[in-house]
Amino acid sequence: MGVIVRMDELRLYELALDFAEMKPWEILTEQEVFAVRFADGETGYCSVTGRMGTMTALNIYVGERGYASYVAMTRYRPDMYQMEYHEIVTSLDCIQCAFPKSKDAEDAERKAARAAAKKLGRSIPRNGRFPCFQRFREGREPVDRLDETDMERMGEALALGLEICGLLKEKEPEELGLVEVTENTREVVAYTRAGEAWERSSAKLPSGRRPYAVTPFENDMSAMRIRRMKKIGVWQCGTFYLMMPVAGEGESAGHLPLALMILDEDEGLLEDPVISDGADAAMLEQLADLIRSRAAAPYKIKCGDERCYALLKNFCERTNIRLVQNEPTDELYDTEEDFLDFVMGGGADDEAFDPSMLWEELMDADDDVLRAMPQPLKDMLAEMDAAGQLPETLAERLRRLR
Repeated sequence: MGVIVRMDELRLYELALDFAEMKPWEILTEQEVFAVRFADGETGYCSVTGRMGTMTALNIYVGERGYASYVAMTRYRPDMYQMEYHEIVTSLDCIQCAFPKSKDAEDAERKAARAAAKKLGRSIPRNGRFPCFQRFREGREPVDRLDETDMERMGEALALGLEICGLLKEKEPEELGLVEVTENTREVVAYTRAGEAWERSSAKLPSGRRPYAVTPFENDMSAMRIRRMKKIGVWQCGTFYLMMPVAGEGESAGHLPLALMILDEDEGLLEDPVISDGADAAMLEQLADLIRSRAAAPYKIKCGDERCYALLKNFCERTNIRLVQNEPTDELYDTEEDFLDFVMGGGADDEAFDPSMLWEELMDADDDVLRAMPQPLKDMLAEMDAAGQLPETLAERLRRLR
């Protein structure tokens, strides 16, 4: 276990400003991953981006889930399916310190960085880099403030990055154990703080696959009824997040509703997607209601992603439906993308959805269009209305049409 160094925000900015001056993105590639063993026992896998024209940043991917997020990012291709990119964006799990230039930074980011620099007796040149901190979590909207744990982890990573940059003035990356991570890489160089020094070792890389807990289906009566039903046809199912954050009570960042798309290989799209309000178990109840309403269950379900497989595994075991892991088909991707385009009022690859765009589209729509909206979207808008998250003119109109 390392020594815990409590990190305040000013100290974090000081480290970030020092890091920006070292310009490690001119030396390291994002594939040259190094690990830091945190005092709490977790391991952070660090990647410096910016050398290849990407956003300049230090990204920390913590543990198995974080590293899986890094692996997904490295698989990005300009010609990839929009839904593949959408999954990367909405499943990102990392602590980030980005370094945009002044023209690319938000006003609030510039002001915060300049204020911190002033308190430290420093200044940021006009063409300098402005440290900006963000926390990304799967199924959540990003937040631009780090909690105490994430601040400490970012401080550790920045301090280690400065140490590595200093060593790179005299040594080549390979001499420090820095190698480009590929599919065949099994371990990376790792460092642990030992007082004022750093101890070097190695860290085994996780599998690169994101772990998902199996969702239990606990409705015994419903499971028995579906188990006894006749089984007809094959379904393709996939899950994806809607980029419309819904703030829950006590949440610092809104969660992104999870949607389950159901596609019958013979009949096509069966119903509007089943959409979670934050509880995956409730999605299974909705799925059971759908099957009972059809008086027939599929004999096989093909899952287009691992999250979908974990969601349906116990349900299918209890209802005698064969469940298989399968690559998503173009047909499933197209159906998911069409739904996202309809609901979000834009492309599925938007990194930051602006709700005002949807509000304007809904206000311009005819009453018949609003009445024909998918029921999950109606339910979501009703919840947002109850929470006071809709423009009042739109809320009044939707209430009138209910």
